[in-house]
Amino acid sequence: MDSMNRKLLFACVLSTVFASFPLAASVVYQQNSTYVPPNGTDNNFAWTSAYSSVDGGVQTFDNFTVSKDSHVNVVQWIGYYRDAVNGSNNPVLPDTVTWDLSVYGDNSGVPGASLYNVQESAASVKADQLGTTVRGSNTVFVYEFTATLPTAFSVAANTTYWFSPLSVQSSVNPIFAWLDGTGADNSSYQNLLNPDGTVAQSFVRSQDRAFTLISTPEPASFELVGTFLLVIATRFRKFVVGAR
Repeated sequence: MDSMNRKLLFACVLSTVFASFPLAASVVYQQNSTYVPPNGTDNNFAWTSAYSSVDGGVQTFDNFTVSKDSHVNVVQWIGYYRDAVNGSNNPVLPDTVTWDLSVYGDNSGVPGASLYNVQESAASVKADQLGTTVRGSNTVFVYEFTATLPTAFSVAANTTYWFSPLSVQSSVNPIFAWLDGTGADNSSYQNLLNPDGTVAQSFVRSQDRAFTLISTPEPASFELVGTFLLVIATRFRKFVVGAR
């Protein structure tokens, strides 16, 4: 086998390996925000998703469906904080202590059983300030949050799930409000929570929420690709030597 053919063969083998093990992040699902930085309007469709064991709170959910089986290990969502008691305090800084990030199954069009749940400290979740918006007569800061999950969760194609980012706070005010998005069924869902976390009442709400689900390669994928490349290189070298 001549040198050119050997190189072509090796290139084909490498392309097959990299196609089998994607090494770049990919968007699994996305509902784009209607907010346009740096000073877009709120449209009054941001829904509270904040809870305190002292005050209770409100948890917001939005449903999603993916077109193919996937795993998700990075989640993003967009929202703002607002002092709903004393508007003159706005804009206020984030007061989340812990993010409770959950995925639920579907139960006849409403959130069902919990399928995945993790608590991430506010310090471990990246918060990028996108700009400001006006809620009522108050200016508030808008943030995009990015959480890298400690373990991935799997989603099956053509199956309905519900995602919920809940801001756990020492006091429910200032509230966290999850901004609206586009791309699905124009509705969200809320649970009114008692201080002990039980559900007092539930509501169907208007508009989608703004969030993105991302799949990034697991560390094991890089290790496996490295092992494959080492084996292929060793065998290819023996093949080339034997073909001379």
